[in-house]
Amino acid sequence: MCPGYRLIRPASLLGTLTATPNFGTRSNQVTKWGRKVVDLVLANNLFCCNDGSPTRINRGTGGLSTPDVTLASSNLNNKITWSAVDDLGSDHMPIIFQVKNEYTKRHTQTKKRKRWRRNNADWDSFSCQIEEQLQDAKENEDPSLKLKDRLNKFNNILLQAGHAHVGKTRPRNRDCWMNPAVKTAIKKRNSLRRKVAKKRKEWLDACEEAQGLIDEAKHKAWEDYLTEVEFSADPCDMWRVIKSLSGTPDSMAPNEALIVNGRVITTNPKKADAFAKLYAGVSSLTFSKQERNRNRKLKVRMRQLIGADGECCRDFDTKELESALKAMKTKGAPGMDDIPPSFLKNLGPFGH
Repeated sequence: MCPGYRLIRPASLLGTLTATPNFGTRSNQVTKWGRKVVDLVLANNLFCCNDGSPTRINRGTGGLSTPDVTLASSNLNNKITWSAVDDLGSDHMPIIFQVKNEYTKRHTQTKKRKRWRRNNADWDSFSCQIEEQLQDAKENEDPSLKLKDRLNKFNNILLQAGHAHVGKTRPRNRDCWMNPAVKTAIKKRNSLRRKVAKKRKEWLDACEEAQGLIDEAKHKAWEDYLTEVEFSADPCDMWRVIKSLSGTPDSMAPNEALIVNGRVITTNPKKADAFAKLYAGVSSLTFSKQERNRNRKLKVRMRQLIGADGECCRDFDTKELESALKAMKTKGAPGMDDIPPSFLKNLGPFGH
């Protein structure tokens, strides 16, 4: 550490100091390096963000100390919050350090979409309801309906039966390992930490017990996650897990912003829209006169192939339908219409 070192303002320094500067913390002695830290603070007009709370517990003696010090520029004084929270089983306690300014944006997390249940579904009632509704729709069918309208009507019948006899559930969070037993052990450990001066042995035993339960719960949660990977509705989720295991962040930092035409964009959908507009502006294609004439003729031929019902594909037979249903995975993900393969596989004779 250089005594004359100057920091670029605004600045913040966080770390564990072996020096003892005595910034109103629980340390009572000032060492040689502690004085140099004080000189650095005075030379750069810094202030100590610590509120005096201890940040470390000595497992051997149960003593409390504050080796973790946070320094920041004085112009950030009214924009910074600092707090030490309950420990996570380590001798050092977690520190929450927040800086609020005009560039800080809050990352809003969207709730996970509900998905169709895989267990405890009443497929017999599901098929019976669809058969009845399809027969009624067949009797009262309007011959003037186009294929697209009939398809929408069929999808609505499937969705109504699905909500009535299958139901939906919200996927579990990634921290599903936090079961009641783990919560109880952590609460007990944190409670004993506050009385570590008198109950150091009990606190150490509680730390070991809580860590054992956490390891066991995480192992079980990982096994459950791997069994559900094949049927995941979002393949990108698995890639995020693989990248996180290799050390790659699973997503961008929540405060990472994109500036487009002087406008700050922080949400992923708006970033995608901005990229699409920029790409559309530079990716326009130019066609020669011959290419335009050929495209015009092809469009005329396509219009001639469209039938009276507005579609240009031939009817498929029962054999092709059965082959397609057989090739589907029962626990596959639903498409844009929110209809999973299990709905089609459980249709009755009339539905086929």
